[in-house]
Amino acid sequence: MDIRLVLHDKPKIWCDNTSAVAMAANPVLHFKTKHVELNLHFVREKVGQQELEINYVPAQHQTADVLTKPLPVIRFQELRRQMNILPEQQVKKGRPE
Repeated sequence: MDIRLVLHDKPKIWCDNTSAVAMAANPVLHFKTKHVELNLHFVREKVGQQELEINYVPAQHQTADVLTKPLPVIRFQELRRQMNILPEQQVKKGRPE
């Protein structure tokens, strides 16, 4: 299904798993990828057609972790700040009651 969205730049996916980045870029199927879901084949095809770019980002720089993983409070607050998401108390301070 095509959503008919016009993109001006190639989409980039940032992944903190070097194996996943390598599998997306490598068109040769290895024995380790025997039971992989079809999405890998779709992603690999898009990478091969240069319609999608997969890049590596070290885990400590993976900002999306704040949305997908349980984190220690300090790490959660750091990533929340990077995304410019304010704590509820700061939001309430700025509003008249």
